[in-house]
Amino acid sequence: MWASQPGQRLDGMSGQGRQDRQDGRRAPGVSALAPYLREHRGVLLSVAGLALVGSAGSLLQPLLVRRVLRAVQSRGPLVTPVLLLLTIVVGAALLGGLQRYLLQRTAEGVVLRTRTRLAEHLLHLPVAEHDRRRTGDLLSRVGSDTTLLRAVVTSGWWKRRAA
Repeated sequence: MWASQPGQRLDGMSGQGRQDRQDGRRAPGVSALAPYLREHRGVLLSVAGLALVGSAGSLLQPLLVRRVLRAVQSRGPLVTPVLLLLTIVVGAALLGGLQRYLLQRTAEGVVLRTRTRLAEHLLHLPVAEHDRRRTGDLLSRVGSDTTLLRAVVTSGWWKRRAA
């Protein structure tokens, strides 16, 4: 994963996001995350489904508020429209909470697996590679890179892809 020179990675990325490489090619974007997310595909599809249902609930809320207001104006029964509105609001909140929980749990699983794989890789590097670097540089890099990976997974890149 790491090249032999400090601060240089074998994949050509600088760790600073999608920027032009020195050779003129574009650095990998979100598609580079696919191998890390493949085993979590089912959960991520569930999260996307929850997001769609939650969005539908959010779109229904103004319509239900209009029904409540019309019922108040016409002095009609309020119980049904208010209960419907309350059900949609509470349901959307519960779905949003479940969605965030699943996404956080998935991100932690991705980070754990990535840190384990990278630490195992570091342990199998030649001793000369460790001698060239300061103590803790490699593990520090693993920690910071995987923390950044967690941020990318949970920050909503999937929301932008769905929009």
